[in-house]
Amino acid sequence: MYNCNLSCNGESRLKLEITISDTRKEIYDVLIDTGFTATSIFGLKLPLEYAQYARNLYTSSISLADTNEIPVQYVCGIVTKIEGKILKKKVPLWTFFMKGKPIIGMHFLQKCKICFDGLKNTTSIEFDFL
Repeated sequence: MYNCNLSCNGESRLKLEITISDTRKEIYDVLIDTGFTATSIFGLKLPLEYAQYARNLYTSSISLADTNEIPVQYVCGIVTKIEGKILKKKVPLWTFFMKGKPIIGMHFLQKCKICFDGLKNTTSIEFDFL
């Protein structure tokens, strides 16, 4: 079991390493969003420039908070590191590409124990992928 502690000033962010096709990329400042992707297949949103590493892209649409649907391209990415720790059990996450900052949502968070402590301004995540 591994526990990582993050600072939290109204939001928490992670550093991930993800493999897209055969390319590994470190992604910094991935926003943890508990309201993201709970009702879709997607667990991670990455900026558009990461789509170039995918050999094959799929196309679908997603519903935004304002109920508008927009088309997106996506792949199954594999999370290989969290906060610099190498994972023994790689975590597959359907990942879509869209402008804006990277966001990780409930499909990943449901695999962890997570605690947001507003009084201490910290977030702790406990997982056993190591």
